[in-house]
Amino acid sequence: MSDISENSEYTIELIIKFINTPIIDNYGEYKIFFSFYQLNFEKVKWEYIMSSELTPQASQINFNKRIDYKYIFNKIQECQIIMHYGDYTKNVKIGKYAFKMGDVIYERDDVPKALNLLENDLISELNVGAIIIETLTKNAHTYFMNLSVYIDLPVEMESQLKSKVKLSFSRKNSRDEYERINTFESLSSKKRWNIKLNSDILCNNNMDETLQVEIIYQTHNPTIYTSFMKLGYFINAWTKKTRNSVSSIIGEEDLQSDSYGVGDSGNNDERNKKKFSFNLSKKIKLKKQFSKLKHIGYKSMENADMQFSLYNKSSVKVNGIALKVGIVNLVKTNCFLDVLSDLDLILFDCIDFTSSTKLVHNIDVSNNQILAAITETTNILMQYNYDKYVECYGFGAKVRGCNNVSNCFPINPSDPLCEGIKGLTDSYLKCLTSIQLKDTHSICPVVNKTVACAILYHKKNILNAASKTYQNSCLTYTVLLIFLHHDFANIKDFVSLIVDISHLPISIIIMGVGDGPFIIMNMFALKKSRLSFKGQSAVRDMVQFVTYPIETDNLTFQKAVANVPRQIISYINIHGIKHNKYV
Repeated sequence: MSDISENSEYTIELIIKFINTPIIDNYGEYKIFFSFYQLNFEKVKWEYIMSSELTPQASQINFNKRIDYKYIFNKIQECQIIMHYGDYTKNVKIGKYAFKMGDVIYERDDVPKALNLLENDLISELNVGAIIIETLTKNAHTYFMNLSVYIDLPVEMESQLKSKVKLSFSRKNSRDEYERINTFESLSSKKRWNIKLNSDILCNNNMDETLQVEIIYQTHNPTIYTSFMKLGYFINAWTKKTRNSVSSIIGEEDLQSDSYGVGDSGNNDERNKKKFSFNLSKKIKLKKQFSKLKHIGYKSMENADMQFSLYNKSSVKVNGIALKVGIVNLVKTNCFLDVLSDLDLILFDCIDFTSSTKLVHNIDVSNNQILAAITETTNILMQYNYDKYVECYGFGAKVRGCNNVSNCFPINPSDPLCEGIKGLTDSYLKCLTSIQLKDTHSICPVVNKTVACAILYHKKNILNAASKTYQNSCLTYTVLLIFLHHDFANIKDFVSLIVDISHLPISIIIMGVGDGPFIIMNMFALKKSRLSFKGQSAVRDMVQFVTYPIETDNLTFQKAVANVPRQIISYINIHGIKHNKYV
């Protein structure tokens, strides 16, 4: 696979190698386990994925474990492996390490679009910066620092990066994990952030606290660069501690000015009393997270319990344990985002005009629940419709000029197609003044009208999929929105029809508006298995039911369309439709 789509979902067969892992300690033999976690960006916490026991065979052993793992590139997923001894009475942690799955992907495939952050790979030239204390004040054991963070941007990068990057500071929490405490928006003028940082947990006896500094790309929120700064370096340089007191905190080897850059030489230099410059390219060393791994020796973050390499030439060992992570197999799964740019939704609206809906069909637009449900839901789906037209029909009413009740009539008699939300609204309000609401109705005629359209587009999709020119074509899919005020009577006919058409490119969303009742309709919301009729089951799930209104209107509309992407993918998978762009 030569190209990885930016927003695609992949199934990864991940191999983890535990090398020279001791399995017996001084007190006897323990079972060895490892646990696998991924970071939930929304909740900012680690979520458990799986764990497994490493069965010992000898006192020193190499373990290989494989994991099937779902990965979506635009999330730049962070993972964590924790290794521990355990038996029935105790659980002793050996070590842990967090890494980005994108780093592992790099070694196997070309750079994914989501990781190729800037055109022409200009990001690789961003390799130097400086953190400078402008002012420093102390209140009891709390320090307040005004920092300036300089980033040495190449001239050709300034316009691209200035509005696209953020700076983040993180400190370790009670779980010994780095947690973001401040995030600052894009660069101001002169390639600089001006930052006020409150070091409220930095006490005199905690001068070795380390902050993690990250440069983050705003679009996908991956970390471009990571570095670490010990606040003690800054505080001691500012307060001009003696050589002995400083060495007791940060070590004799860290006192050389060329190692961590304490301004210019000379104690009388006025600038040294105001600013302390820390060149990130020397001591902190900005780490290029997304460089190709075969060109760098990947190191763990400072203070990590375990180090490992991602299939480099050599492994890094800590306490005799080494860890390698690599990809055995990477299988792309069809994802709604894959086909989104080439998707054309054909929209049908179907409105209940039976007499029981009199209360929800209000000529006053501000109090018309049906119109609110129609416009909001249709507007969401219309974003994926090329020409912005929706075909709208009504049922359960007597149309002007007809003696019988009609169960399939266009709300705009001159043309079933309504242009945009405004055309749909105007046609609906005009229709209300020209029809008589009746009691009897059947939903099947309108569904059949939609099915006839879906059959034509199904043939087109299959033919295009077999054609070499399919990459220049779009996938066409039909969505029928049915707006009801209560259950309809001919449910058996409806279920039979759904089973027959479940292989076609069509989804049906039924929205109950008003008080109902919706006892039968709730079957579509609660049923977990596919619909069946007289022993025949539907090929896939393609019908859902929601009610309107609920406490938060937006949740109704989101819920109404939430399953459509999954249903589109199920249609693609069932018929083996593969787009040349993505395979």
